[in-house]
Amino acid sequence: MNDVDLYELKIDWLKVIDMAFDRKGWGMNYVLYKYGNTVINCIMTTFDFKNKEATFKVTANYTHNGVPYTGGWPDYTSVNYKLDNFSIEEFKAYINRRIVTLISAIKESLILEAAKNEHDELRYWTFQINKEKLPILAKEAGFEKEVKFIDNIDDDKFRETYIDDLKDRIVDVLNVPYHEAVDAFIDSAVWDFGDLQKLSDQVSKRTTTESQKA
Repeated sequence: MNDVDLYELKIDWLKVIDMAFDRKGWGMNYVLYKYGNTVINCIMTTFDFKNKEATFKVTANYTHNGVPYTGGWPDYTSVNYKLDNFSIEEFKAYINRRIVTLISAIKESLILEAAKNEHDELRYWTFQINKEKLPILAKEAGFEKEVKFIDNIDDDKFRETYIDDLKDRIVDVLNVPYHEAVDAFIDSAVWDFGDLQKLSDQVSKRTTTESQKA
């Protein structure tokens, strides 16, 4: 992969900040990088006139396994730029580092989502434990005594709280095989993130370059 494969918009950050001081350019969406089906966008969300500090929302838009992801959590991060604390080169290196970190978090999220979906049938939820299932699942989880104790509770509010807490404990025990299966899936799977990874690799190179300039 050559650097020419990565589209990079050259942004005049000082001009962006100056426009903010003049209350211009608010809400403008900038494309920082583009590689294949992956685009990194940036928009200024707030500007603190007193402290001369701008907050930018950096968003990754990409496609994974044919599914488009367009900026929902965790596909974005916030980056602060304080005019008196950063040189432009320092800020460019900083925003590149945040992009690499963002993509790393996105990959972890995609892997975890896939692992959970793969083993969803093993998972227990508290809302699925009704009155009939409670003694059965409690016995399976080793909480028979706790179920018997419920019959001795006279206070309705305390009984309800006790049952809710017991359901949480039951689910924690019964979900151990689910969590083990998810962890094993994550450890053994081989992942190809395509353009998302390639863009991250190129931005990482720029991070090193911009840090050396700073």
